[in-house]
Parts: sequence; C-alpha cells; structure tokens
Amino acid sequence: MKNGTFILLLCLLSVLLTTQKVHAQQSPQYTQFVFNQLLHNPAYAGISDDVLLEVGGRGQWIGIQGAPFSQALGFQLPIPLLKSGLGITIHNDILGANRMSSAFLTYAYSFKIGTGKKLSIGLQGGVIQGGLRGDELVTPDGIYNGGIDHQDNLLANVLSNGVTPDFGLGLYFNSLKMRAGLAAFHLLEPSMVFSDEVAVGQEWQLKRNFHAHISYDFSLSNTIMLTPSLLLKSDLVQHQLDGLVLGLFNEIYIGGIGWRGWSGNSFDAVSLVAGMHVTNYLMLSYSYDISLSALGAVNSGSHELSIRYKFQNLLPSKEGKARYNPRDL
Repeated sequence: MKNGTFILLLCLLSVLLTTQKVHAQQSPQYTQFVFNQLLHNPAYAGISDDVLLEVGGRGQWIGIQGAPFSQALGFQLPIPLLKSGLGITIHNDILGANRMSSAFLTYAYSFKIGTGKKLSIGLQGGVIQGGLRGDELVTPDGIYNGGIDHQDNLLANVLSNGVTPDFGLGLYFNSLKMRAGLAAFHLLEPSMVFSDEVAVGQEWQLKRNFHAHISYDFSLSNTIMLTPSLLLKSDLVQHQLDGLVLGLFNEIYIGGIGWRGWSGNSFDAVSLVAGMHVTNYLMLSYSYDISLSALGAVNSGSHELSIRYKFQNLLPSKEGKARYNPRDL
C-alpha cells in the first residue's frame, strides 16, 4: 500500500461511483466476474504467469420466455520475455429476439512498478455482430395466418444482421494481495448498420462504457483466504455495481456470496457461489442468483457456471525457464 497506490486506485473507482443512476445494458453480466477478467479488462492479458482458458455460461431469470442467455470464452498467453501477453475473447448474448456476438484479439504490456507490483496497459480490437430475429416478434397490427406480415416497414420478418469493428483499452494493477483495473469499451462508439431489404440503413449504436474493478486478499489463517471484489460498469450516465466476497479454504474449496445493485431501483439479486480446484490445473465454480426485483415473482433465479483451466507456459522467462503457478483463486 506504499506510495499511495491503493489510495490512487480507490480514487479511480470513486470517479465513477460519484455519478448518478444505474445501467450496464451493453456490458456482459456475470456474477463470477473474477473468473473471466479478460472479458472486463483487456490489460488482464498476460498478468498471470499461466496460460489460462476461462469459459463461462449464464442462464438468467429462468422461467421467463426470451430471458438472457450468455456464453463467454477467454484465452490468454503470457510472453515473459516481452513483458507482455496475448488474449482472445469470444462472447455471445441472446436476449429475446436480439443476438449480440463478439470476438476480440488483445495485447497487453506490463511494467514493474515495485516489488511484487505490476501495471499493465492493454488494447483490444475485433468485431461485434448484432442481430434481430423479426420472425420471433409480433406487432399489434400484424397478420400471422399462414405467414409473417408485421405491417411495419421498419421490421423485417427474417433475421437482420449488422457488423462493426470495435476497440477497447484498459489499465490493470496487480500486486501480491490486490488487483484493480479500469477499462473503456466501444471507444469509437461504433454503429452496426443493418443490410437486409427491410431494415437497410437502420443502426444500433454502441455507447462507450467503462468497467472499474478492485479486489483484495485477506489471509484469515493458514487455511482460509477471504477476497472481496467490486465491479462497476458505467456509461457515465447510468451504472451498475456487482459485489462478490469469496473464501478459499485449504487452497481447494471456494464459497461466497454476491449482490448486484446500486440503488433501490437497481438492486437486482443476491448470489450464492460454490466451487473447487478439482486439480492443480482445473477449477469449477457454480453460482445461483436469487432475484430480489419484481421479476422474482415470475422466475426461478439465474444459474451460472465458470470453468478455468491452466496450462504450463512453455515460453521462457528472463531466467530462461518456463514458469508455472498451479493455483490461485
């Protein structure tokens, strides 16, 4: 905590926290955000000594037709000799008739700023594809006997697609006990222009948004470590806050609780998390969200699964040896 590092990073968080309202509609939503950090910050690529494969899946508000369903994949390869790392993220979101898929390539460079401390800067570039399945929608004046006729010149009766390039930028601080980061996505606020004969010229604009994250490890004993984490997602007008407190027991078992909400209007859920390090290489974790909003009366909660697999990094470090750290939270 010397040199004001901890205070500085808290100030970065407070810049976002002091604005008003709550929203993160265009940002990925995962309860177990600490297990897919590359999705939330491109500077995370290469921050670990290990080659990591992280996979997540989430089914939200089970029981509601058209409820969100998301899948994410992250892969990162540290390059110790270059003090850098490469990453790949693939994400898919389905919400009713809407589809949003993305694929990004990430590069990050790390600076050593003290004993056991690193600061990384990362850039990602890729493509986002958005789609709207008009054949899954109905309109008040539509005719649907023997076919699909929405009686709406702006709504196609087939799948409409749009594709756009996209970029993101991030900073990530890592020490023996603390991690913190700040990232910006949709830097150029790109628009997806639809190209089918009905929706031609229509656009979906992706608004620039920011993710801020901080977590800290508290060693309660030789066998118990407690890690509280916060993730704020914001477009500087509306925001959403996720909190997670995880415990690691005997370096094997994982358990914790989480919540999602910024104010009374946005307090959405509390979460229960359980997982374990099955081997030195494989970690599995499951979470269940209990809905606290009005939607809780019509759904049976949300389910999420995270899988992390570590590969030994065969690329040499400065010392000429491959490095491998088999376990962390």
